[in-house]
Amino acid sequence: ILLELYQYGDDGSGRGLEGYIAELSDQSENMLTLAERYTAQEDEKTAAVRSALDALYACTEPSPAQKQAVDVLYSAAGELDMYLFSLELGEQDRTLLNKVTAGFDSAYLVIGREADIYNLAVEQYNKKLETFPSSILSGLAGIGPSEKYA
Repeated sequence: ILLELYQYGDDGSGRGLEGYIAELSDQSENMLTLAERYTAQEDEKTAAVRSALDALYACTEPSPAQKQAVDVLYSAAGELDMYLFSLELGEQDRTLLNKVTAGFDSAYLVIGREADIYNLAVEQYNKKLETFPSSILSGLAGIGPSEKYA
């Protein structure tokens, strides 16, 4: 049940925490593509976003480490975004940056909402494991409590 919630959410959209994290990653990649047109390849801000993306890609399951990677990415991409907004961008690139920023911010906000829903489900699941007969059956099956997202 928790895996389904993580993957598909509970709002009928078919997108859970996993999908919104993928959206955040995609928008970060789009921002990097745009930044490469205007910054040096070894730019500190683009390197920070790339590093944060790599850390996020290494987290494949919901966990506090994944939440931390999302927050680090949000911060690094926010700094790159502010820098790009300060540059003289072409009209198409300015429009693209506005769309990427909106998509990025929206995904981050929804991740927060989805994380709250997921964490509540984890709490309920873990409490159920502590009750009889689940406590005995889960012990026999080697099933333990789940970790919250954050």
